[in-house]
Amino acid sequence: MSIIIPSYTLTNLKYNNIYIFFLILMMGCDSPDKEIKYYIDTWKIEGKMQTIASDQAYFKLFSLDRKEVHKIISKCKEYNKKYPNERVLIRLAIIETYYIRYGKQIPDMEDYRNFLVLLPKCQKLGDQQLLAELYTIISDYSPLNEFMNYVLKANSLMEKIGIQYFPGYKQRLYSIGFTLYLNQEYRQSLIYLQKAFKITNSNLNYNYNASYVLVNDLTAACYRELSMYDSSLYHYKLLLQNANLPVHASNREIPLWQAITKGNIAFLLAQSGYSELAKPYLLKHLQQSRQYEDNHNIAIVYNRLGQIDLFENRLNGSLENFQNAIKFAKTTRFLKQRKIAAKGLADIYHRVHNTDSLYKYFYIYKAYDDTINEMKVAYNLETAEAKLAFDAAKARLTIANSDIKSMRLIRNFIIVFVIMISIIAYLYFTRRIFEQKDRAERLESDKTKALSDTEKALGEIQIFKKKIIENEAMISKLHDHILDKNDLQPEMDRIIKYALIDKNELDKFNLEFEIANPQVLPGLDGQSKPLSPAERRLAALIYLKLNNEQISHALGISKDSVTRSKRRLKNALKLDADQGLEDFILQF
Repeated sequence: MSIIIPSYTLTNLKYNNIYIFFLILMMGCDSPDKEIKYYIDTWKIEGKMQTIASDQAYFKLFSLDRKEVHKIISKCKEYNKKYPNERVLIRLAIIETYYIRYGKQIPDMEDYRNFLVLLPKCQKLGDQQLLAELYTIISDYSPLNEFMNYVLKANSLMEKIGIQYFPGYKQRLYSIGFTLYLNQEYRQSLIYLQKAFKITNSNLNYNYNASYVLVNDLTAACYRELSMYDSSLYHYKLLLQNANLPVHASNREIPLWQAITKGNIAFLLAQSGYSELAKPYLLKHLQQSRQYEDNHNIAIVYNRLGQIDLFENRLNGSLENFQNAIKFAKTTRFLKQRKIAAKGLADIYHRVHNTDSLYKYFYIYKAYDDTINEMKVAYNLETAEAKLAFDAAKARLTIANSDIKSMRLIRNFIIVFVIMISIIAYLYFTRRIFEQKDRAERLESDKTKALSDTEKALGEIQIFKKKIIENEAMISKLHDHILDKNDLQPEMDRIIKYALIDKNELDKFNLEFEIANPQVLPGLDGQSKPLSPAERRLAALIYLKLNNEQISHALGISKDSVTRSKRRLKNALKLDADQGLEDFILQF
């Protein structure tokens, strides 16, 4: 059977196809072109995997040549202007500043301020993970006295979210350790470095080899400063054995790290009196540092050569080395090498009796020393942690007061709220005081009643005990009397088998005993599994210092049964063979 389709339906299908075509075209208008699509899509990612994904995008971008990088960044910025996305804007600003700054030895304050501008935008997004990344970057660019504040903020958020989602967490631990090293807190530095050693998962650091080199180098330096030369030498040897591992994407810095490590080992030799063996390695360290324009390492080597020459009284060579050291150290942000060089120059001029130069470099040395000591306060962990808490509160307040127009209203609301809270707090605490007073009175009443009940129970127990003793004496007399009369033997048997106390009296006794001696039976239960009612009664009678015959009369059993019951009770309490049951029970 054929199907007939009306002509108007065909016409509708034609127009529908045109409509669908234009709809698809319009939907594709906001889609980035192929060249930047990967980066835009990656930088839009939210959730815990965003840091790992973004880092992969950064690495991919940095592997391109500079012209290509600038082209892609420009295209991404143009796209984000047309289709604004705050998250993409922040990540673009981060990577642009990073790339412009790449290769600088000293971070610019302009870069630092640029990153600070991003903070309110990031806080407005409410994304703690992106905020942790931003704090990490700001710490790299911050002045030295602000570094610990930002790096602790970053670490706190990373640990809260989960360190497995942050490839740079191990690097942060190294940074804290390095800062503490600069602050001469070598043992504190080693604590963070040991944490870094424990992180071996490559997901936590893409550049695992770089971290391995840096952490080992700093650990060895800390041990060296603590005069623990064996431990220092151990880590330098580990570093030397693995110095062929790439530190960055290329192997360009392998010779530098090999030279640095050998130079550090050589300095340990020099400190042990083998300066002639050390010098060739120090000169190799200097050569490689010059080749890679690493001014910090250049200053380190010159200072070490100057110290060796000064120790061996080669004053001209020492003077030249210290002058070179202070020249290169001034191009870095690390004050320690400047301080060492200034101290070395002051010592030289002291030896040659050049008073003017001595005072000059001694004052320079003291100025660096004072600055370093001032920084110690800023680097102090407790101070930084306190500032971290303060800044967190401050950030919350900033977010709450973001709308300037409503600031007065918020302030007035806060004042009213504080007054209301004060009134509520006053009423609440007043009520609590009355409740506590009432509770205290009830407790005192309960205490008085408990004491009264205890005294009454003790009286009942004494009456019970006295009754048992009296009855036991009476039975003894009856026993003697019956023995004199053989024809009354059946009567004697009946009386001996008679239980002096019935079940009701025993139940009453149990209750009164627990009131009078509340610590005994629970204490015995705590020694093993809970005792049976019969064992509890037997233990109570033993605690009253009744002998076997008195206990047998009280319980209506024979003395042999009492002996067996005592043996079972001893086993139940898991006592040793040489432990006395009576002595054990009476100790409670």
